[in-house]
Amino acid sequence: MVDTITEGSESFTLSAQVGSTTAVAGTGTITDATAALAVSTVSSPTAAEGNNLVFDVALNGSSTSASTATVTLTSGTATIGTDTGTVRYSTDGGTTWTTATVTNGSFTATIPANTSGFKVEVAASTDTITEGSESFTLSAQVGSTTAVAGTGTITDATAALAVSTVSSPTAAEGNNLVFDVALNGSSTSASTATVTLTSGTATIGTDTGTVRYSTDGGTTWTTATVTNGSFTATIPANTSGFKVEVAASTDTITEGSESFTLSAQVGSTTAVAGTGTITDATAALAVSTVSSPTAAEGNNLVFDVALNGSSTSASTATVTLTSGTATIGTDTGTVRYSTDGGTT
Repeated sequence: MVDTITEGSESFTLSAQVGSTTAVAGTGTITDATAALAVSTVSSPTAAEGNNLVFDVALNGSSTSASTATVTLTSGTATIGTDTGTVRYSTDGGTTWTTATVTNGSFTATIPANTSGFKVEVAASTDTITEGSESFTLSAQVGSTTAVAGTGTITDATAALAVSTVSSPTAAEGNNLVFDVALNGSSTSASTATVTLTSGTATIGTDTGTVRYSTDGGTTWTTATVTNGSFTATIPANTSGFKVEVAASTDTITEGSESFTLSAQVGSTTAVAGTGTITDATAALAVSTVSSPTAAEGNNLVFDVALNGSSTSASTATVTLTSGTATIGTDTGTVRYSTDGGTT
């Protein structure tokens, strides 16, 4: 009879006798017509990070004695030992498992007699890197037969790369505000962030100047091209944050602290914002000079009072006239003031 069991040569005896004479026997030998035990197929499973990939390894039959299979894991876009963890195998359909000792990507599995396949379980490691799906191969062979391979695919369990926080710096006029933009992880490929500056009490482009960004912690800087308050920043692979530097312009206006917002987002994820505060570097509004006019009796003396700057809000000045050789109220008459150069 023909079977699919790898079993080597087998024999039986045939004896014959006539009546009560002595039986005489011969031996019949059946040589094995079955091909050597070998791997016929290896499945190609898919699992998300944090789960297990289970490869089904089918053999071309079974053997009446135990056999040894060599299993090899080879890195692809997924790195064996980094993107993968514990490896186990089962020869009873997954009821019991044996932890494999993997050396240089390979291990041996003992296949019991009368077993036509086995399973290999490979743990997919979890990380915080946005990287898309990654794959590796698992090949298996029995003895010196041809190895057969399957592909394991690990899908990414990490949330899409996004901005998690934006700091809220403060700087005086003439200095730079540096925003720290933190991401929720990193990616194995470059990403693009959209950064938007929005006026508050500080006006973008008037109270602010040059904008630069850095993706290496501030060692090198790229000048941003800001259009309608926004620009894009390229985030290199394996980068978990970046800095944005906004110059605070100097003016001679006394105005108090002013603020604006900076928001950032990666792709279509939610934008996250921080507030930049510019403190006033201008001295308090004060009188810098008062002129000393001369006029004949019957005419008007016009004093020019100069200030050290201006203010974004109305201010009050106290003016005092003090008698000298001229008596205030006797030698002087009506007093008027003008804040528009004498027009009114």
